[in-house]
Amino acid sequence: MMKSNKLKINSIISIISQVVTLVCGFLLPRAIIASYGSEVNGLITSISQFLGIIGLLDLGVGAVFQAAYYRPLSNNDYRTTSLIFFDSKRFFRKIAYVLIAYVLIVVAIIWGLNSNDFSFYYISSLIVCIALNFFTQYFFAAPYNLLLNADQKYYLTASIHIFLTILNVVVSLILIHCNAPIQIVKLASSIIFLIQPIIVIIYVFKKYTLIKQIEGAKYHLDQKWNGVAQHVATIIMNNADVVVLSLFTNLITVSIYSVTNIVINGLKSLISSFTNSYIPFFGDLYAKGDLNSLKKHFDFFEWLIHLISILFCSLAGVLILSFISNYTRNINDANYIQPLFSILMVCGLFVYCIRIPYNSIICGAGHFKQTQTSAIVEALINIVVSVSLVFAFGLVGVAIGTLVAIIYRTGYFVYYLNKNIINRRVRPFIKNILIDLIECLFIVTIGVFFVNKMSPESSYFSWFITAIIIGSISLVLVVVINLIFYNSFMKELFYGFIKKRKRGEAS
Repeated sequence: MMKSNKLKINSIISIISQVVTLVCGFLLPRAIIASYGSEVNGLITSISQFLGIIGLLDLGVGAVFQAAYYRPLSNNDYRTTSLIFFDSKRFFRKIAYVLIAYVLIVVAIIWGLNSNDFSFYYISSLIVCIALNFFTQYFFAAPYNLLLNADQKYYLTASIHIFLTILNVVVSLILIHCNAPIQIVKLASSIIFLIQPIIVIIYVFKKYTLIKQIEGAKYHLDQKWNGVAQHVATIIMNNADVVVLSLFTNLITVSIYSVTNIVINGLKSLISSFTNSYIPFFGDLYAKGDLNSLKKHFDFFEWLIHLISILFCSLAGVLILSFISNYTRNINDANYIQPLFSILMVCGLFVYCIRIPYNSIICGAGHFKQTQTSAIVEALINIVVSVSLVFAFGLVGVAIGTLVAIIYRTGYFVYYLNKNIINRRVRPFIKNILIDLIECLFIVTIGVFFVNKMSPESSYFSWFITAIIIGSISLVLVVVINLIFYNSFMKELFYGFIKKRKRGEAS
């Protein structure tokens, strides 16, 4: 019961966190484009993506450390938990020094690509200001966050993140309004997010008192280097698009990509917000050997992700261009309306989201070595296809490369789970896809009709009303279709809400 309650709390807080991040994520780029121009926005995006490769510094060991926590936490084995924690601290401390050298490399790359448009001081100072935030999160906070997340206390770190995200937007918008240099805006953001690791560190050492008693001991982490392969491939996959565009196109194109990707990443974070709660939940069930419960929860989780993904992605496909039109109104230094590119990005988002349950259960079970090849192949497919097509098709070529790579690994995950962990058949996945197609057809048909009638690109208000109408009708259709094909899951979902409400009224 306690684990189930933690799952619900983590899921709710995670959704709230992603909604806040999504809303705030729309505000800052628009303000930056309006005040500093599309090229500066493209430069910031390019820098952030290159620095995103800093994620390579933890070498994927973070995910392996988190998986290693599940069994000792489940068994209240404080000694092993403490050994894992201090081993993770030593690991992150060692790799922190690599960050300094990498930042110098990024300065050289970005300045080499854009020396005609920006001075060395402008680029290097901006990179340092942005890099401070990455350094804070990866070096100071990582060991503590891993322990809390594995102990299903994600709600703590997420709650802090919600507050700091809002504070960051408020402070940044004030600085932008005051015409502060963009370096000052980014430096303020880095300082604000430094608050998170300070709070988390204090909490961990106060709550986990037994940790201090065996600091000198060491822990041997299995699959450490298998986690490296997984993580390197994932980081490359997540950052390849902007890196390819930065190397082979220009900052305007990067800015166009970033604006469309704001919507895509926002929805991706929102839909995948369940993942942070389910990975440790699945890990706990797997550690206990409760495979029947694991399969039952997985089936429900997969169905729910499909339901949410097809609803949001279909709506995004219909409404994304009109939203971007409103978002970039009166910005004339770039053409942000790219229909084919936007649709391909939405398709990639959907395929990515429906594999979330598979990735969650594989990570929860700690199957890093067994699935590392698929991660490497996915990254290679993305790079090869994107580079091959970017010269002829630009943004569309990069989007195709990403979509092909995501489809490959999603198919691999389905196959892998058919053969391993819970030995699940492919039939439920195929059924989900067929229902998704039916729902998508209805939603897109209805959506196109109302978009043509209401002209949502004319204003935010018109877009919002159109989205409410299409979304409401689509939600009803999705519910009806799922009552027909997934009646048991729908009952479980509704009964869960009813029971939760009754418990709240009783208390």
